[in-house]
Amino acid sequence: MGWNNSITEGIEKLSDRTLSQPEMAFNLRGLMAPAIVDLCPIELVFANLNGGFQYVSNLKDFSAQLRQNLLETCEVRKAATAETSIEHQIVKGEVSEKLYQKVTIQPGANMKFDFPELLDYKKEVEPLAQNLRGMADPEKVVVTGFAEVGPWGNSRTRWELDAYGKFSLEGCTEMA
Repeated sequence: MGWNNSITEGIEKLSDRTLSQPEMAFNLRGLMAPAIVDLCPIELVFANLNGGFQYVSNLKDFSAQLRQNLLETCEVRKAATAETSIEHQIVKGEVSEKLYQKVTIQPGANMKFDFPELLDYKKEVEPLAQNLRGMADPEKVVVTGFAEVGPWGNSRTRWELDAYGKFSLEGCTEMA
């Protein structure tokens, strides 16, 4: 969804509602309230959190136009900055140009998530699987979406914790 963050202002001009990550987390957390959880075994709970986008017939074209406009604005600003840079260089000399010079930033974290070592199926998994057979009927299970937000963060940080038993510096940074 990060790709869409830059065009949310234009999307909201269609009178649609966009949700930030904290707002969406708040709504999802609200669905975990005890009253809603108690309702789940009784009847289907339907939560529509898409902001009304199902009513926009040309959303793809509109969002593509917004991205194109944003790209053109960026190009104009980039050209203006380059011209200002040349002007400063001519008028005030090379020293004043440090503000406009390109700086290469080295990444501060090296996030690498290796696949964890798998358990020996015959020794460790098969004995457990025998006790679990028949618990759920696959024909009656419905998966409507997937993602993870929980006490150990998102799926990436949860994977790191499951794989290594602790967070790396990068995992701690992401949790923060």
